[in-house]
Amino acid sequence: MKKVFVAALFALCAVPLFSENWVSELGNCWDAVEANPTLSSRSSFERYSEIAKALKAGKPGLSEVSDEELHSAWISILKDFESYWSSNCPKKITFSNLRKYMGTEVVKVPFTISVDPEEYNGETTRTIIQEEIRETAKYSVSISSDFTLKYNEILSIVKSGLRVARKSDWTDIPRNWPLESVYSFESESDSADACLVSYIGKKIASVAQINGCDFLDISFDVKDSSGHTLFSSGKKIIGTSDVIFEKIDAEKVALADKAIEDGKIIYAPTELLLRYGEPEHVSSYSREWAENLPSKSFSVSSVRFENPYETFHEEKHVIDEEEARIIASEMMVRVQGDGTIGSFEIGKTEVTQRLYKDVMRKNPSNFLNLDKPVETVSFFDAIVFCNRLSEICGKQPVYSVDGKTDCDEWHYVPGAGNTLFGEIEVGGGDGYRLPTEEEWMYAAHGGEAHEEFAYSGRNKEKIAEIAWYKKNAFKTRESGKKEPNSLGLFDMTGNVWEWCFDVHKKDSSKRIAKGGSWSYDERFCKISDIYIRSPNQRFDCLGIRVAALAR
Repeated sequence: MKKVFVAALFALCAVPLFSENWVSELGNCWDAVEANPTLSSRSSFERYSEIAKALKAGKPGLSEVSDEELHSAWISILKDFESYWSSNCPKKITFSNLRKYMGTEVVKVPFTISVDPEEYNGETTRTIIQEEIRETAKYSVSISSDFTLKYNEILSIVKSGLRVARKSDWTDIPRNWPLESVYSFESESDSADACLVSYIGKKIASVAQINGCDFLDISFDVKDSSGHTLFSSGKKIIGTSDVIFEKIDAEKVALADKAIEDGKIIYAPTELLLRYGEPEHVSSYSREWAENLPSKSFSVSSVRFENPYETFHEEKHVIDEEEARIIASEMMVRVQGDGTIGSFEIGKTEVTQRLYKDVMRKNPSNFLNLDKPVETVSFFDAIVFCNRLSEICGKQPVYSVDGKTDCDEWHYVPGAGNTLFGEIEVGGGDGYRLPTEEEWMYAAHGGEAHEEFAYSGRNKEKIAEIAWYKKNAFKTRESGKKEPNSLGLFDMTGNVWEWCFDVHKKDSSKRIAKGGSWSYDERFCKISDIYIRSPNQRFDCLGIRVAALAR
């Protein structure tokens, strides 16, 4: 079924003539596929691909048009892009976990003192008000925003086509579009309501970020699972600093603490404003500069919010979980233990982009080809992949964070997340995981045979026969094209570095990878060498090979 679908996908019919709403239609097709990422959404996926192909070609359709018509068409396309994103919210918004901490506050309290009755008309006591510093419960939450995958992909399509189509005399289309708006060349009255998604000091742009501050204003309520409103925020510029809730009465403190303990906090946005224009200055301590900027209001129901306490929906492509199960079942090789190391299974090849995309619904790789190894994945991305592959294949996930094996409860966005908060634990599940360094080296040396080769292959001298590395590759290559080692494992040397689970012995904040890559020379491709990186780092020379318990 997969092959039939793919064949149909690329048998595209004739692209219709130019439509000034192509970007909006791309967005609508994406939304349709995202809402139902199965083969039943094929028509929307095909239409998306059809429009994307036409735009990338730089022409607004298959018919020949004059340079003047082409220029006019592209102005309309770019305006559609700008208006679509200023009306559909250019970013996804993420709330952190609600955190409680003890702080202090100054309160005014009545205080009774003894007084001289002669001085106070016979009174022996008098009440005065004095300030007192008390310990009090405070709560905080941070809010961040990032561009959606939909935005990045549609932007890439439009920019690619614009590069192909652009003529030297198109002076009214900025060279650094979309950082500058095409509306900026028109009169103020025509462009006053246009917003872009970046800002470089021009008047017509959504000041989405400058000096580290996002120019999206948000107001929201914090509720528990019973619908009680615990706290309400004022207007907050996303990303400038934490939102602090203080001076909370005892009843709300008790409800908030229980909700945090149960993991049942819900964030309910009430208002979202996009500020745009040209501020004279930016300050994290005052809102006056922001209040003076014009704004656009979004319907909260149409904005993507991500809440760590609720399952959120990621950007999706048409996926094939059945294919993922088949690939996973066929790719594992059993490695017999030798008494000092137990038996285990390990991937015959590095995880391919095909498998990663089927499981994760996105492909982060720089060198796109479904048969090449996936790269540009962090250690955190890798363990999320392992757990999700386990779930698809009906296995018990190995990794948990703060006791939870469900990745949706980790408040982490693969491919975009920077830090996975919480303690990562390894359980006894039968699912997929990263190999330990010891397992990786044992498999690279051929298992029980333990071949004393510098590289993982049958010939210890000719690395070019078994590896893609700096001297014979300038990018990744398709998996399994070089000679395997004696266990039938491909690319244990070269192609991409492979994450292991181990932390570095001298720095526990770092994780290690093994095997060398296409961008490193032979001295770094030895089995004994290690690649030391922070777990949030992503490079196009860094990928995954999975392991599992022996069956």
